[in-house]
Amino acid sequence: MREDLNLRDEYIAQVVPGKTFADVGGLWGTKNEKISVAHQHGATALTMIDILPFEAELWQEFYARMESLSITDYKCISTDICDLKVKESIDVFDVVHCSGVLYHHPNPMLMLTKLHDITNKYLILTSAITQEVIENRKGRYTLPPSAVLFVPALSDEEREVLKVYWREDVGIPVARGIIDKVPYFLTSHGPWWWLPTAQALLTMCEIVGFKIISHDLTWRGNAVTALLQV
Repeated sequence: MREDLNLRDEYIAQVVPGKTFADVGGLWGTKNEKISVAHQHGATALTMIDILPFEAELWQEFYARMESLSITDYKCISTDICDLKVKESIDVFDVVHCSGVLYHHPNPMLMLTKLHDITNKYLILTSAITQEVIENRKGRYTLPPSAVLFVPALSDEEREVLKVYWREDVGIPVARGIIDKVPYFLTSHGPWWWLPTAQALLTMCEIVGFKIISHDLTWRGNAVTALLQV
């Protein structure tokens, strides 16, 4: 198990030299983008894909970051990846990176399918997962290894157990849908929708057509980072 998320950069360095690269959903936090990492390791073309409209402040911050790093040759696409029509509007990329997005999407299997559609060789995927057993002063929450936690369906008692875990043990003050109740709509990409177990997440990837090359637990066991091959 890895304590940090540096495994993402290690996978990029391993597979991206001489290849085209896209970062899906990389705007959040700005400095978490992987365009600069792929550029550093010899990617031949760079593309940022994010659901935010181009007028959003995070796009402006991304442009400023690229300028500060003297990176000028890159493309930007503003869209929900699940709305992409690959042959009509977007190229297929040799290497695709996607981190911190899957559990925010109302349709994770469709999203994984779309990631498969735009990936020519390798996908580097990171997603939050759920522990199979969570126990604290609020009670005990358990899932089998094959399960996926559907956040909108949590009971008040279950939410209290998970709230203590994510807020106090993991240190996430805002995990919308877990820390607090929120309304859910199929067009919403802010709340946490799904938390698969590690086994369930890797199986989801295999079902849409990826081969698992390597993977490890990251973020103190609360995420999986995987190198996947088409």
